[in-house]
Amino acid sequence: MLIRNKMIELIEGDIDAAVFEVSTPSLGTGIEIAHAYLRPRLGLTAIPVLALYQKNYWPNNLSTMIRGITTEDVPGFVVKEYDEPEDAAEFMPQLLGGLMDKLNG
Repeated sequence: MLIRNKMIELIEGDIDAAVFEVSTPSLGTGIEIAHAYLRPRLGLTAIPVLALYQKNYWPNNLSTMIRGITTEDVPGFVVKEYDEPEDAAEFMPQLLGGLMDKLNG
């Protein structure tokens, strides 16, 4: 219970973006994703949410629940597919835009 509460507290805290690896289905990660993209309904600032998925990693492919989230329904939510783990980092600057410049500068 403590870990669950801490994870939700982090997602609902003062964050600028959220990145999730969703190659393997996980109820816990799904709950965290929901809290991240439902922030405006909770009275919190909307943030960009990136879900990374390694192509062909899981036998049943990407979870239907994740695949079903569209940018029309949830602005700022993006699913990006990559081939190799080292390829996943290429999506960070695209998602975070100027935020990465602030962190590095």
